[in-house]
Amino acid sequence: MHEFSMAERIVRAVLDAADSKKASSIIEINLDVGELTFLSHEQLVFCIQVVSKGTIAENAKVVITTTKVQVRCSKCGYVGDVSYLGEEVHSMIPIPILTCPKCGSSEADVTKGNECTVRSIRVRAEND
Repeated sequence: MHEFSMAERIVRAVLDAADSKKASSIIEINLDVGELTFLSHEQLVFCIQVVSKGTIAENAKVVITTTKVQVRCSKCGYVGDVSYLGEEVHSMIPIPILTCPKCGSSEADVTKGNECTVRSIRVRAEND
């Protein structure tokens, strides 16, 4: 399960950051999750809740922001959003087309949308 291993890494990073701030609890975890990770947000939140049981992150609210796919074309210099296959192809998950929408080149490199990043955490300090 891809979400479970990602949840383990997220919780480990969050706990390390909270420990360095001498936090008594983690209130909120804010994540940026790229579309190309194909991580289910609901499953990821559930896995984070399971992995964080018994830790100071146990009751943290998990907020996920989706990062849209962006590319940089080495052929024409385009930098920006991509096109998507229509709903008639697949209605559950938008399918990005990873070619340059300006010139059609396949020499477009993904610059956003394949990350899973802890953007921030809110903690309660030991003194609070």
